Amino acid sequence: MFDEITIIGPGLIGASLGLALKSKKICKKIIGIDNSKKNLKDAIKVEAIDEGRGAIDFRIQKSSIIFLCTPVSAINDILIEIANYSSKDQIISDVGSVKNIFNAKVLKLNEKKFSLVPGHPIAGTEHSGALNSLQTLFQNKWCIITPLNNRSESVKIISQIWKKIGMKVAKMKITEH
Repeated sequence: MFDEITIIGPGLIGASLGLALKSKKICKKIIGIDNSKKNLKDAIKVEAIDEGRGAIDFRIQKSSIIFLCTPVSAINDILIEIANYSSKDQIISDVGSVKNIFNAKVLKLNEKKFSLVPGHPIAGTEHSGALNSLQTLFQNKWCIITPLNNRSESVKIISQIWKKIGMKVAKMKITEH
């Protein structure tokens, strides 16, 4: 069990992840970060997160794992922002469907400021937002992990989390995804 996990972007996927993490008792506390106050309020209302924050700041250092559940176009900027506060022991994973997106700056930060383990849980519905989240969204679905030059321990931890919440996990090279 982890003390704290952060979900950046607790919408449909992020809030469903929060519900699944809670149901399997994978962590003690889930932090949600979003610039939408309504989305944070909704994620708290459905009990997908325990605390909502409007921005990334020094408090993110307390989280062992950070999941990026944002549009793919925002991921590089968010990783650069996280690097201002993170430690190389923190594991970061995303849920984006596109994997060959990491820019040179982010790739240089990997392993120095955090351990990045890209992932793609293939799950969703036609609805969006935390109010439509489902604890069972990931059950019996596939999650594709596309490791970079990561420590095998980080890849193992992220794979175990997805498996524990009900997903089947496969590994692929980013270029194959």
